[in-house]
Amino acid sequence: MVFALDVGTRKVAGIIASEENEKVKVYDVEVLEHEKRAMIDGAIHDVEKVAKIVDRVKRNLEERNEIELKKVAVALAGRFLKTVTTEAELDVSNLDEISPDDALALELKAVSKAMENVNSDEMFCVGYSVLSYELDGVWMMKLEGHRGKVAEVKTISAFLPMQVVDAMNTVLKKVGLEIDHMTLEPIAAMEIAVPDEVRLLNIALVDVGAGTSDIAISNDGTVIAYGMVPKAGDEITEAISKSFLLDFHTAEMIKRSLASEDEFKVRDILDNEREISSDEVLEVINPVIDEITSEISSIIVDLNSESPKAVMVVGGGAKVPGFTEKLREKLGLPAGRVSLKGVENLPAVEDYTGKLVGSDLVTPVGIAKSALSGRGSVFSRVYVNGVPVKLMGLSGKYTVMQVLLQAGYDVGDIVGRPSPSVVYEVNGRVRSFRRGRERIVVKVNGEPATTRTAVSHNDRITLEKVVEEEATVPKIRDVVEKVIVEVDGKSLEIFPEVYINGEPANLDDEVRDEDKLDYNPLVPVRRVKEELSKDFLVYINDKPMALKVGVKVFLDGQELSDVDFVRVGQKVEAVFTSRPRVKDVVSDFKSISVKFNGQVLKVPVVECEVMSNGKILSMNDVISNGMHISVSYKEVSPMVATVLSLVDIPPMKRYKILKNGREASFAEPVMDGDEIELVEY
Repeated sequence: MVFALDVGTRKVAGIIASEENEKVKVYDVEVLEHEKRAMIDGAIHDVEKVAKIVDRVKRNLEERNEIELKKVAVALAGRFLKTVTTEAELDVSNLDEISPDDALALELKAVSKAMENVNSDEMFCVGYSVLSYELDGVWMMKLEGHRGKVAEVKTISAFLPMQVVDAMNTVLKKVGLEIDHMTLEPIAAMEIAVPDEVRLLNIALVDVGAGTSDIAISNDGTVIAYGMVPKAGDEITEAISKSFLLDFHTAEMIKRSLASEDEFKVRDILDNEREISSDEVLEVINPVIDEITSEISSIIVDLNSESPKAVMVVGGGAKVPGFTEKLREKLGLPAGRVSLKGVENLPAVEDYTGKLVGSDLVTPVGIAKSALSGRGSVFSRVYVNGVPVKLMGLSGKYTVMQVLLQAGYDVGDIVGRPSPSVVYEVNGRVRSFRRGRERIVVKVNGEPATTRTAVSHNDRITLEKVVEEEATVPKIRDVVEKVIVEVDGKSLEIFPEVYINGEPANLDDEVRDEDKLDYNPLVPVRRVKEELSKDFLVYINDKPMALKVGVKVFLDGQELSDVDFVRVGQKVEAVFTSRPRVKDVVSDFKSISVKFNGQVLKVPVVECEVMSNGKILSMNDVISNGMHISVSYKEVSPMVATVLSLVDIPPMKRYKILKNGREASFAEPVMDGDEIELVEY
C-alpha cells in the first residue's frame, strides 16, 4: 500500500493505492484546491498555505480509511530542470544470477556519476530513467535473473535546484509525513500512461499543469529525454483575468467551463455585472494557447531531433478547447496523433472509488505506480539494526555517519556521549538532563566498524549502546516552574496545569526522552486559593483531614483578586481569612434521641476531650494548618436532669415530670427514644 501525493500549482491530489498483477488498484482519492495562490509555476511559494491543504488531504484520507499515514510518495515539477546522461558497469561474474538489488546498485552507480557533473550543493537528483542495459556487450531489456561477467547500464538523471526539494520536504514535515519515494512528474506520468511495451514507439508525453508543462519522450523501449516549458494553465487563466478584469478564481472557473458553457454571467473587480460569451474568451486565450503549444513543440523537436509519431497529453491545463489541436498543428502531425489522455482509459489502473476521471489525475496515479514499482527514485536502501532505511539523495560515498544522520539519528546516539542526555521540550524550549554514560559499538555486515566506515546499497549496519552508569531521572515537578507561596511562616509550591505530549500530566511522572511539556506560565489567583485551601490539613489522631478555608493572596503588598494572574517563578504571600474551629472537625459527643414536650433533643452519652501539644482545646478554638489533634471519649449515663439541662424551662408554680407517660424523678436514667414531659398542675 502506498500514499501518493501530487502537490500541484492549483490542486493537491492524494491517492491510496496498491499493486497487483502489474495493475495499480486505487482505493481512495482526495483532491483539494489551494485556497489562495500558494504555488506559482509548480514551485512552492507559501509553505504554510501549501502545508495546510496537504494536511487536509492527508487527514481526510486517514479518517475515511481509518489509517495513519506517515510515509508518502511525491513528484516534483520540472521547472529549472537539468538532465545528465551517464553510464556504469558492474562485475557480476561471481553472482549465481543478477538480483533486483544488484541491478539497482548498478543504476545508482550511474546516477552517482551524473552527480559529479552538477553542483551537489545547489542541485538535487529527483529521479532517473534507464536508457539501456547490456550484459557482456549484448542489449537486454532487463538484467534480473541473468548470469554473465559484466553488466552495463545507461541512465538519464533529472536534477532540480536544492531549494525546490527543500520546500517540498518542509511542507511534508509540517504535516508529519516523510518522503519514501520521490521522482519527477513526467517520469511518474510516463510510468502509468506509457508502459514499457509502448515505449518502443517514438511518443512524447506532455503533462500540462497549472504552472509548468513537463515533457518526456520515449523511443526504442525506453525514455530518452525530459524537458519542461515554464508555461501552462495559469497563463491562460491570467489572460482571461486581465482581459475581462476578473479575479483569478472567477477567471479559472470560466477557463474550466469553456468546453461545456456558451455564456458566463460574472462580476468584475469593479463590481460590474457582465455577460461574456465563450467565443469572446476563446478569442482572448487563443494567442496564449498558440504561444504555449509553440514552446512545447519546439522543446519536443529539440529533444527528439524531429516530431514524434504521437503525443499523449495529460494534466488539467490542457483541457481548454483547441489546445491539443494547436499542438498537433505545431508538430505537423496528422489528425488523431495528439490526444488528451484520461486516467479512466488507462488499462493498468483499477478504480475502486468511481472518482478517477480526467487527465489531471494521471500524474498522481503515476506517482503511485512509480513508488510501487520502485523505479525512477534515487533512494538507496541500507539496513540499520534490521530496519530498512531509504536514503534521500545519492552521493555514492556514504559513511555510517551519513546514513545514520539521514535516517534521523542524533549525533550523540551515533558517536556515544560521556554523559548522554534525555532531550525534552518545555513550552517549546529544548532542555536535557544527563542520564548516564554510554558508548556505541558499530558493525557493518557483522564486522567491527566506525562511523567513518564506507557503506553501499543493501549493507547492514548494527548499533549497540553500552550504558556504563545510570543517573536519577527527574520528575515533571522537578523541571516545571511554579509559584512560591509564603503562608503561616511556611513556603508552599503551586504548580501550573501541565500537559505531556498533549495529555494531562501527573507531577510525579518521570521525564522521558522526546517528551513535550506544555503549560500556561500564568496561574490564576483563583487556582492559588483553591490549592492553598486544598492543602490546609489537620491531623486527627494522626489521620490527615483536608479543610476548606478562606484565603487572601498578596503580591508586593497588593491584594490580588480571583481574576488576576501570578506568573510562575514569582513569590506571593497568603493569609487565611476564615479558619476552621475544633467543632468543625471533631464531634464532641455521641448521642441518643429523646423527645422533650414534643421536641427531639440529642442527648450526649459520651464526653469528648480534645488536646494539641499537651493543651486542652475547646470546641471554639481555631485550628492552624498542619495541627495535630488528639481526641478521646468517655462514656456517661444520661438522666432526666441531663435532658432538662438542655432546654429552657418556663416558670411554673407546680409541675411534675413524666417519662413515657409515667411520673419520674430527676435522677431516673433515660434511653434512646424516651419521651419526657414537664406538666404544670
